[in-house]
Amino acid sequence: MPAHSKPSASRDLIARFAAIVGPDNAISDPAEQAPYLKEWRDLYVGRTPLIVKPGSTDEVSRVRAGRLFRLQLTAENAEAALERASKMADQLLANPVIEQFSVDVEPIKE
Repeated sequence: MPAHSKPSASRDLIARFAAIVGPDNAISDPAEQAPYLKEWRDLYVGRTPLIVKPGSTDEVSRVRAGRLFRLQLTAENAEAALERASKMADQLLANPVIEQFSVDVEPIKE
C-alpha cells in the first residue's frame, strides 16, 4: 500500500453510521459530496465513502467508532494486572483529548 493511502472504513461501519443519521443525512454519492470535500482555497480535495450530518446531539453521540483490545499478561495478582494494564493503556492506547479507556481483568480459564 502506498504511504499516502489509508485503510478504508468497513462497509459495516459505514452502514451503521448511515442508519444512525438516516438517508437524508448520509451522503455517499460522490457528486453530492463534492461541495463538502473541497477546502476554501480549492487547493485540496478530500475523499470519503460517506459524509455524515447528524441532526441532533443524540445522533452525534452515537456516531463513533470503538476499539477493543484484548491482551494477556502475567502478574502476581489481579490488582497488579489491573495496574500494569492501566499504565499500558494510558501510555500507548489512548489519546486523552478525544478517547477514554477502561480496563477489566479476568483470570485465565485453563
